[in-house]
Amino acid sequence: MRIDYITLPAFGMFTGKTLRLAEGKGIHLIYGPNEAGKSTLLKAIGDGLFGIPGQTAHAFLHKPSQLRIELGLQLADGTKLAFRRRKGVKNTLLDLDDKALPEEILEPFLGGLGRGDFEDMFGLDHLRLRDGGRRLLESGGDLGQSLFEAASGMRYLQEVFEGLDKEASGLYTHRSRSRLVPSLAGEYREKRRAASQAALLVGDFQELEQRYQQQREELQRVAEQVKEKRERSTALSRIKRTKPLLVQRQDLLDKLEALGPVPSLPPGSGDLYEELADALRAAELGQEEAQSQVDALQEELAGLTVPQGLLEQAAVVEELYQGLEKYAEAVDALPELEQKTQLAEESALRKLQEIRPHATRLEEAEHYRLPLMASAAVERLAEEYGQIRLDRETAGAAVQSRLADLEKAKRSLEKLGPMLDTGSLQRLVNRIRAHGALEKQHHDKLLEIAQLEESLSSQLERLPLWERPLEELASAQLPLEVTVEGCIQTERELDEKLARVKQEMEALEKQAGELRRQIGLLRTTGAVPSEKDLALARARRDHGWKLVRKAWLDKQPDVAGELEFSPDRPLPEAYEDSVTQADRISDELRRESDRVATIQALESQLGEVEGALEEKGKAEQALHEERQAFYDAWKGIWQPVQVVPLQPQAMGEWLERAQSLVQGYEELKQARVAAEALREQIGQLQGELAKALGAFVEPPRGSLGELLELAGEICEEAAERRGEHRRLTEVVEEQQDVLEKEQARLKAAQEAEQDWGRRWAEAMEAVGLPNSTDAPSALRYLRALDELFKLIDDLGVHKATRERQRKYITEYQRKVEAVVGKVGIEVYVESVPRAVRELMDGVKAAQAMLVRKEGLAAQIQGLQLRLGDLKRQATRSEEGISELMAAAECNTTEELIDILARHKQGEELREKIANLEEQLASEGFPLPQLMAEAQAMHMDRIPGELLTLQEELERLEAEQQDLNRAFGVTEKEYEEKVAGTSAQGALAAEQAQDTLARLAGAVDKYLKLKLSSLVLKRAVERYREEHQDPVLKRAGDIFAGLTGGSFTHLVVDYDAQDNPVIKGARNDELVGVEGMSDGTQDQLYLALRLASIERYLDHKEPIPFVVDDVLINFDDTRSAAALKALADLSQKTQVIMFTHHGSIVQMAAEVLPKESLALYILGRGEAAEILSGEALELAQG
Repeated sequence: MRIDYITLPAFGMFTGKTLRLAEGKGIHLIYGPNEAGKSTLLKAIGDGLFGIPGQTAHAFLHKPSQLRIELGLQLADGTKLAFRRRKGVKNTLLDLDDKALPEEILEPFLGGLGRGDFEDMFGLDHLRLRDGGRRLLESGGDLGQSLFEAASGMRYLQEVFEGLDKEASGLYTHRSRSRLVPSLAGEYREKRRAASQAALLVGDFQELEQRYQQQREELQRVAEQVKEKRERSTALSRIKRTKPLLVQRQDLLDKLEALGPVPSLPPGSGDLYEELADALRAAELGQEEAQSQVDALQEELAGLTVPQGLLEQAAVVEELYQGLEKYAEAVDALPELEQKTQLAEESALRKLQEIRPHATRLEEAEHYRLPLMASAAVERLAEEYGQIRLDRETAGAAVQSRLADLEKAKRSLEKLGPMLDTGSLQRLVNRIRAHGALEKQHHDKLLEIAQLEESLSSQLERLPLWERPLEELASAQLPLEVTVEGCIQTERELDEKLARVKQEMEALEKQAGELRRQIGLLRTTGAVPSEKDLALARARRDHGWKLVRKAWLDKQPDVAGELEFSPDRPLPEAYEDSVTQADRISDELRRESDRVATIQALESQLGEVEGALEEKGKAEQALHEERQAFYDAWKGIWQPVQVVPLQPQAMGEWLERAQSLVQGYEELKQARVAAEALREQIGQLQGELAKALGAFVEPPRGSLGELLELAGEICEEAAERRGEHRRLTEVVEEQQDVLEKEQARLKAAQEAEQDWGRRWAEAMEAVGLPNSTDAPSALRYLRALDELFKLIDDLGVHKATRERQRKYITEYQRKVEAVVGKVGIEVYVESVPRAVRELMDGVKAAQAMLVRKEGLAAQIQGLQLRLGDLKRQATRSEEGISELMAAAECNTTEELIDILARHKQGEELREKIANLEEQLASEGFPLPQLMAEAQAMHMDRIPGELLTLQEELERLEAEQQDLNRAFGVTEKEYEEKVAGTSAQGALAAEQAQDTLARLAGAVDKYLKLKLSSLVLKRAVERYREEHQDPVLKRAGDIFAGLTGGSFTHLVVDYDAQDNPVIKGARNDELVGVEGMSDGTQDQLYLALRLASIERYLDHKEPIPFVVDDVLINFDDTRSAAALKALADLSQKTQVIMFTHHGSIVQMAAEVLPKESLALYILGRGEAAEILSGEALELAQG
């Protein structure tokens, strides 16, 4: 994609300005001084592509809704798109006809980049550049991070990693229970336990319900009274407001009626009459004034007479007047020309006599004029001789110098002696160094082992239930996590079942208690006999009858039975009482049949509830037995470990800590193996290196690092000697070649000198001089001839000039005399300048008179047109007044004025009435209703009644507040009783759910943080693996150019932790980022950035690279190199560069090829003088 043009119809300080970026140019340099709009134009690119933000600083000149940006884009395949961007929330992308376009239409042009990606990857200013260099220093030149940050434009990548890890550690770590996730998990378990232990509350609420109903009814009664009083107060206030308005309205209606009948006229007829009358008077006065002006102008016109003959010769007179100064100069210069001509002739003759003393006539000089080629040949040969002689002398000296240098180089080479072969030693050193700092790795590994042993020992001491060595814990058959989790779930389910059974038993007990309470309430109103009581009473009665029959009828009394039946009363009385009792119970059963049935039903329900309670008790016992069996099995699971387990939940945490210890023990074993392997590797390499060093020095001793340093010094010294030997050999060969070339040059110089002598003799013969004439003498002779013929040529010029001046003076005087003869006026021709001036004065006077005459005619014509307009204006005014009189049905203007006055007064009254009715309508009631209310109420009674209503309302509202407070307490208590729940249990359950939600959020956030860190690290590493070689190679080339060859390329090295880092190669040494200056760090970041962009462009649609004053901290040399690097990038994509430094613009014009650079100016400034080409001014106004 490239940007063809940017138009700002309304944006920031610009209105209707366009910047067209030149076709075929790669780098576009836009210069603007401060306040010229550079920042606005830069911002317009991003806002045009991605949308104008809601809060923008560019709406100070235009309203936000008027902001518009227009862009023209073009893809690499030639596809073009032109669109506008407006400020808004949706449908902000428009075509050039202001029709909405979908945002997806820009996707092929932007390559899927968002605004942030575009600005990070393809935008760069001096602050981002400095920050990029600083980031390189902080990361120590870390290879992956540096490449990724440069490619993506992402800043603070290391802080992102640290922030993700720190935030994740704040949520959860393996060894800490105080972090948020484990803390919330423990809190959730406590809340669940509190919720499961909470019990439902019960109580008697009949009295509460009665109080609740009474208070609610009393509250409703008071609310109705308050509503009624407020409605009455509102009505009285409305009457108080509207009655004065109604009185005013009626007064205006009476005045309107008093005006009497008025013809129907259009609104504003009075104002229209005044306008027409004023227009009629103005037209009449204007006619009189215009006619007076016409008469005066016609009189003046008649008195003007123009000399026509003089006007016809005006062009000739003008020509003569323009040439008058030249004529005067010619007349004055003629004597001087005569004198110069004579002097030139005398000078030429003297010069001829210097060459040939006996010459008497100037014409003899032609005998000595030489052919042009002959004199040129002499001059050329004279000029060649000096260089030929210098070449011969220089070549001779160079041969002697090269002979001395060659002998010196040979002696140095002999002194150097034989070379040592350190190839095998160098390869061994490289192989050892490839393993990194092995001794440090071994030391670090031992330190890691000690730290692990200390940490594991501390953790083992804090592990409850275990007092044996860690090795036994690592080899113990710990239960599987899934087994423990299953037991935790089983225990939880058993606890929940027991809780449910207890809850159900409590509910049944509550229900049984309620049934007993209801039965008791029914019985307190009086004993109610049951069918069983009736059967017992009747049985007693029948038994008594049998005893009476035996005693009275059968004469066989049953004394024992009688004593049992009635021990303290006679049998007849006892029998009579039994009959009465049975009859009474029978009568009561009939009377209380409903209450009896209710009691029987309640007792039946009570029996069922008590049976259910018995079943639930059995179920509870079974669950306790099942739970005990579970705990026995739970202990069996831990038997192989030989520990007495705690509760499953606690043992789950114990198992987690034990597994952590086992895992740490495995890491410890691996670390010990690694340390031993490093020790053996160090010993092996140390032996190999000592053996290899024995070939160069006495048997060495020391650590691997010391031997490696010694070997490096030997290899480095041998490499330096080989380099010096190679250099001296090349010097000898080079000196030999140079000597042969210098000897050949000396021979050529000697031959050239001989050839010159032959050609010089031929040239002397051609100019008529002896062969022995030296070059300076020959040149002096030629210069004398040149001076002679130049004087002769000057003489000819003077003569020709004199003749032209004489001819011009004569011709000018003839023209003056001819004009004087034609114009017919008296002019003194004796003085030609005076005559010409008098003619010119006459022409000017005639032309002025002609202009005045034409002006008077034009004024007369304009006044006559104005007279016509005024007459038409007067006619229109009279017609308008006549139409008003016809509408008013009157015949005179006096009658019309009276009718218009009454009509205007009526309009004002109706307007006031309409305003009053509008105020009355705002009350929200029909006008007749308001009039009826006001008619029924006397104004003097309203204040007193309003005061009384206000006092009653205050009393009722106070009573209402007291009732509300009392009812609120009762209502809350009633709702709690009706709900039958425990506030403590509900709160605990709610808090448990809230804690669970926070726990889920914390776990989700922890997983996202860890996953984000992992994904980002893998992306950085993958980018490094894929792009390291091509990007680093290209970045090294760019970096070498930016630093002026101070660094030759970039390489990958390793830091003390064996992490790959970027270093610069300079003079056979590697320099890390920490060893570079701030400016060089910036240039390294710029090189990486440009190389990454080029890599991106190899596979994607080109995106313009926008830079803003990135070179302000570069010196001139590195600024020029950076401009060339940007020009190279512009071969692949469009580069748009903003600057407010004129020196950058001047430098770009000097160092960049014209075919790739386009320059533009914003505003006005001194830099306009150094710009050329396609510069375009885009500024305010």
